[in-house]
Amino acid sequence: MVETRVSGDQINRMPGVVQSSSASAVFPEGLQTAFTELITYESISNDYALGENQRSVLTGSPRRRWRLTRRLTPAKMSTLLTFFNAHRMDAFYLYSPWDTSPRFSYDPTGAATVGRFKCRFEGPMAITWTNSARGDVPLELVELA
Repeated sequence: MVETRVSGDQINRMPGVVQSSSASAVFPEGLQTAFTELITYESISNDYALGENQRSVLTGSPRRRWRLTRRLTPAKMSTLLTFFNAHRMDAFYLYSPWDTSPRFSYDPTGAATVGRFKCRFEGPMAITWTNSARGDVPLELVELA
């Protein structure tokens, strides 16, 4: 067993409040419809010996994710790859087409707040090309709090 000790000097150097990241760009128009939105509530579940269970929600608001579920054409794949390489570690805005007002509207400046979510990339970029010249990418976008 390895024991790690933290000295008082190290504790004093820890930040008190970590600032939320600011969005640096807006996700490219036309790509957001290739993603499927997943809404989950983080919860905890305890199972007991007699078959009963106890469940409770850990957060008050849902966690949103967008998973790429459609195959992309080479042009759209190039756009996604360029944006991914430029903003791999940055937060960015994503407009969810069903949540904007009017629906399926897009603001390239990121000023419109309705339907706008601050996101980041989850996972690596791994492209698999098929015979139909369309690429599969197991990529997800995760909403930031």
